[in-house]
Amino acid sequence: MNDLDNDDVLWMDEGISPLGIPTCKVNEMKLQVMHCLGGEMKNLASDWLGDGLTCELLKPRKEWQKGKLRLRLEFVPDEPSDNHESLDPLRKQLGTDQ
Repeated sequence: MNDLDNDDVLWMDEGISPLGIPTCKVNEMKLQVMHCLGGEMKNLASDWLGDGLTCELLKPRKEWQKGKLRLRLEFVPDEPSDNHESLDPLRKQLGTDQ
């Protein structure tokens, strides 16, 4: 998982981009998400995308857990970055080299 900065640039096919253009900054994508939420939800959009909205979660056979619900825009690379390669020998030794 990689956190994105507002000035990072995204590229995607125009057909799936909510902006209808192939490239945009992360901040522009966040603004579009806020616009899509629209109406009464627009006031909560900064909470959805920031710290999150206070809520509770119930999992089967568990008790209610308090926390926050938020939308995240995150980039997941197809291939691990080079800095993870230094951990490969340790992963193999521990049997977690997936």
